[in-house]
Amino acid sequence: MIASGFLSNPAKDWIAQYQTNNRPPFRFRYWERPQLSGMIAKDLDIAWQHSVSVSSLRSIADIMTAENEMFEKVWYGRKPQDGDFGRPVPEEILAGMRKAMADAEAKYGKDELMRHMESDFAWGMLSGKLSTLRWVLGEDWDMLDT
Repeated sequence: MIASGFLSNPAKDWIAQYQTNNRPPFRFRYWERPQLSGMIAKDLDIAWQHSVSVSSLRSIADIMTAENEMFEKVWYGRKPQDGDFGRPVPEEILAGMRKAMADAEAKYGKDELMRHMESDFAWGMLSGKLSTLRWVLGEDWDMLDT
């Protein structure tokens, strides 16, 4: 039997009582979270697949959440703030872009989004974070497509 957390004391008592009173032809054995964590610590891929924390490494879900945030911020920063693309752009594309930009502003705040465009250094930091997170997720270095 495997428990994702811990068996209650009454459950452990029931198992012991069942074994004593019934002498089953099988053996009860159970593993709780601490034992499971120790067992799978040897294989981080399995631990990550089952969201078991065995080290200070971030979970895949946390890494993907951060990657999505950096993606949205880089995407936003690449859009001309005055809406001038230097060439004609179909209105339906502009409308979709404006809506997505408004959504990003509502999610992160315009000041936070603009902070990443204040200097080449700030933009480089944001781009570096996106590149690094994508590398951790299996992409090539410098993968900054939005």
